[in-house]
Amino acid sequence: MVALLMSTFTFAQVNGALKLERNTAPAKVAVKASPRKALADGQRYLGYYSSDNFGQSGLGIANLGAYERCKAVTAMSADFLKPFVGMKVVGIRYAVLASNLVSKVMLGDCEFTSQGVGFGDDILLSKDVTSSNAGWNTVMFDAPYTIPANTALYAGFQYNQKADKQGGYFTSECYPLSLINEGVTGNPLYIYTDVPASKGGNGEGWYNFGADFGNICIQLIVEGQPAGNFLSPVQLDEFQTVVGKTKNVEVLFQNVCNGSLSSYSYTYTQNGVTSAEQTVDLAANTIETIVKIPVPIEGAAAPGKYDFTLNITKVNNVENAAAVTSIKSKNETMAKDFKPVVVMEEYTGSTCQFCPRGIVGMEKAAKTFGDQFIGIGIHQYDRSDPMYTANWANLSWQGAPGCKLNRNGSQIDPYYGSETSICDDIAALLTKIPAASLTVKGEWGAEDDGTINATATVEAQTEKEYQLVFAVTADNVKGEGNLWSQTNGFSKKAGQFTYESLPEDMQFLYNEPIYYYPAFNEVLVASSYVRKLNKCANVKVPAEGTVDGTYQLQMPVTNKTLLPAIDKDQLNIIAFVIDPTTKKIVNGAKAKLPTWVTAVKGVKTNDVNAVEVARYTMDGRQVSAPVKGINLVKMSDGTTQKVLVK
Repeated sequence: MVALLMSTFTFAQVNGALKLERNTAPAKVAVKASPRKALADGQRYLGYYSSDNFGQSGLGIANLGAYERCKAVTAMSADFLKPFVGMKVVGIRYAVLASNLVSKVMLGDCEFTSQGVGFGDDILLSKDVTSSNAGWNTVMFDAPYTIPANTALYAGFQYNQKADKQGGYFTSECYPLSLINEGVTGNPLYIYTDVPASKGGNGEGWYNFGADFGNICIQLIVEGQPAGNFLSPVQLDEFQTVVGKTKNVEVLFQNVCNGSLSSYSYTYTQNGVTSAEQTVDLAANTIETIVKIPVPIEGAAAPGKYDFTLNITKVNNVENAAAVTSIKSKNETMAKDFKPVVVMEEYTGSTCQFCPRGIVGMEKAAKTFGDQFIGIGIHQYDRSDPMYTANWANLSWQGAPGCKLNRNGSQIDPYYGSETSICDDIAALLTKIPAASLTVKGEWGAEDDGTINATATVEAQTEKEYQLVFAVTADNVKGEGNLWSQTNGFSKKAGQFTYESLPEDMQFLYNEPIYYYPAFNEVLVASSYVRKLNKCANVKVPAEGTVDGTYQLQMPVTNKTLLPAIDKDQLNIIAFVIDPTTKKIVNGAKAKLPTWVTAVKGVKTNDVNAVEVARYTMDGRQVSAPVKGINLVKMSDGTTQKVLVK
């Protein structure tokens, strides 16, 4: 039998040196999603994910050379297909990021063995494609294929892999493949192509390109009803709860029900103790075949990391027909329910023509996440930038615009993020309960020399030492003259884009000139870094209670170009803590600084034309009467005075 398989199936070659390449051309634009075509009654999507999402950052293998008959496919095992046995494959949909490169769609059989995945010589279904769009494409086969038992299948498309260059970059057409980090993970992309020995291949054949970029955007359309209700948990990452609290934990399921899924029952075993059976009625029924469903889980009685097993017992109030009904994971129960905050450090510059994309991305993130988001615009792209700073960590930037979130992983796009939207990446990080929490405040120095006395109060889940960083950002930064323009590669006059090709929240840039004058926000203007070295001392945080960390920051009072452009009412003090082992940001805090007043005046009677309307202490606390020390007095004419009360 083994010999027969070897002679019938061609196994994909695995070579770790063969990698997909992501489109890193600065002029990357989004492909707009087309609305989902309504499925006929009894039809559903079959694949490793089943939503309408698709990856916006194109991938390809142009580095291996052009090849007109590439086949890109996903392979599904017989176990994965078991709930669909007896149902019929009637069509396929796929997403690509370049038009008119796909020439055929196909369905074939394959074999999963210890040797890898082998691809059959015969095609079970295929159909020529005369035209294809960027985005989703749906193709219905001329005849159906009934899924048999104990059979693995692959599905995909044939496309023209180009290797054309323009301006030193491969063109966007060279990156037509759309992959997404959604659904069931760990499923390699298989490509039939021609890889010469000089590039690590063996000529024409099937190659395994790994699963680093997620699932290729391919879904079969099947029709018919399953022989029972199947709800199989396929992915449950290690999760966090809090002592004594119940949390909805998202679990990824393969859902194939006779009709739609409306309820499920479950038990779980944690630290050796099995819970009573519980039933959850879903707020909305679903026929999605790969779906995330929240499962209520109670935290353990004490902090710690516990073995955890979830078991789905019933589906729609009848016995679960799935072959696999349980899944194992770890539950990390935390002592304290700290609120997470994501810190986004953005590499940008006023002479960077595609950095307006990052400006929009950061504004979108700030609006979406409010006080759970901190943006820091690091202007290091060009020393001619009036907001340029040399004082920040060396984050090994690889081109602008770029950003890092909590210093967690590699650089990503500040608008598109790692896939489609930076907000998706931020939302994922906000699901984690952090190991520490902090607040921050800043007070202006009494000497009126632009110094800020910064204090962070830090609390932790367990005793630990953290690195502490302070920063000041400025909003509404505007200067006069050409030096304060932002280069805009999205402008109509630049000739690189059409209005329709831009996402809606970037379309205003099309009507702006190549050099326009925005108000810059989240601009880094001071920090505890001197050059690339953080000068703030570490903080040792106890398991119970808090500890304060302090640092005196210095505003750029000698920078005669930047100083006049700073809005002294729009300054923010930021602090964040870094795990010294992982070098990742654990959590952050942000607060508004009191108005920066650059002159100290003694107490005097108010001018008859301007009266006092509000009075504040240096820490921003409003008071109703003069308080000993420096008071910030806001006048009716809009001015603010720094008043010394003796």
